Amino acid sequence: MGKKAAAKADAPAPAAKPAAPAKKEPHAGHEQHLCKLVTEDKVPLDKLKPLVKDAKFICGGCGRTAAKKENLCDPKPL
Repeated sequence: MGKKAAAKADAPAPAAKPAAPAKKEPHAGHEQHLCKLVTEDKVPLDKLKPLVKDAKFICGGCGRTAAKKENLCDPKPL
């Protein structure tokens, strides 16, 4: 083993990253946002279709689209 390889083998392992801070409580209206409906509530596709049909807004956070801004966390007009 060369000097460089031996030095790497003797080097201490990098410190583990600290745990991410706990997320804050969901914001107002989050129960009706597509990100929650899709990922946490596992709402069936037939229930989601009316929310996204003829989308007029896009979420600045996740990129999902919706017909009403009330269904997005960070709505931006399309």
